Amino acid sequence: MFHVDIPGSRDIARLFGIKSDACVSLYLATTPVTSETAGSRIEFSNLIRDAMSRLETRGLDKRRLWQLHELLAEVQENEVFWRYQANSLAVLATPDEIHTFRLANRLESEVEASDRFNIKPLLRATTFDHSAYVIAISENSLRVVEIFADLPPEEIRVPDQPTDMASELRLNDRNDSSINSGDLHKFNLTKYARRVDAALAPLLQHGDVPVIVMAAQPIASIFHNLCRAQNLLPQILSHSPDRLSPGEIAAEARKLLDVHYQSVVAGHREHYQGRLHNRRASDMLEEVARGATQGAIETLYINIDSDLKGTLDEQTGAVDYGTAGPAVAYSLVGEVTRRALAAGAKVVALRRNDLPAGADVAATFRFPI
Repeated sequence: MFHVDIPGSRDIARLFGIKSDACVSLYLATTPVTSETAGSRIEFSNLIRDAMSRLETRGLDKRRLWQLHELLAEVQENEVFWRYQANSLAVLATPDEIHTFRLANRLESEVEASDRFNIKPLLRATTFDHSAYVIAISENSLRVVEIFADLPPEEIRVPDQPTDMASELRLNDRNDSSINSGDLHKFNLTKYARRVDAALAPLLQHGDVPVIVMAAQPIASIFHNLCRAQNLLPQILSHSPDRLSPGEIAAEARKLLDVHYQSVVAGHREHYQGRLHNRRASDMLEEVARGATQGAIETLYINIDSDLKGTLDEQTGAVDYGTAGPAVAYSLVGEVTRRALAAGAKVVALRRNDLPAGADVAATFRFPI
């Protein structure tokens, strides 16, 4: 059994807004296998030790250092917490607060101690992470299958979830002979689809996870048109899911997610190229950092694997590539992202090869800079 608590867009925005005399960002690989978590706990202790050493070198007040260490130690010593993990763990802490996120994707060990959190690795878990909900619906059954990039799919149920059309509409107890059989069937399908949408609304209407419909016609189109899921994909997996296992459903859904991902990337690349001719786009970190500081960025594209460290001038956005030393330096791409988000920019985290210009960052601007 795996347990995930992926941050939403509001969580990301709030974490980017936190600044303190000590912000520690710890990332490490974990395992959903409870009997094998000992190694992860040892690695977590090592990361804590590394972070404390950096802050001590920086001259952090000893009382504040102790408060921070206590918060991190509580996580390290929590037996129940370590019993329920996924593939990675993110721990973000100041002396005053701590945040933990168990993630489905696999991250390498990383530690940063600065005056702001390194949120960039979290964006990998929230942008194109190849997770989704698949609504596998037919007249005979209804299943919701949650899929992940690095974990087995899981069939889930919500309260009051219909099981099939006949029992949900009590068709065996009714006599609708006054209605044409073809019209009656379409009427029942529509009514059933509305019931399903209403039951699944708490799960699907407020999240960031893509939603895919798998169904044969005609219920596929009927339900897709009625579904109010916030991130419903326009494509439909148009075949009956009745005899498919969750693994087979997930395999079909992943193919559709790949197509969706590539179409979105192509759209971003086209948008970027369209801004180049009038100096409303750039892939130079110095220009992008200045644009983020000025609130000029429309859309920011970042390389989720970038490890550039340094500092940005608070007023001008001028880039200093780490001459301040590791105790002060932070993720440059992460800080550019923080400033862009604060000014209302859209942020898209991609692999380097998928960035419009193949750099660590690229951006389109609201006006020429």
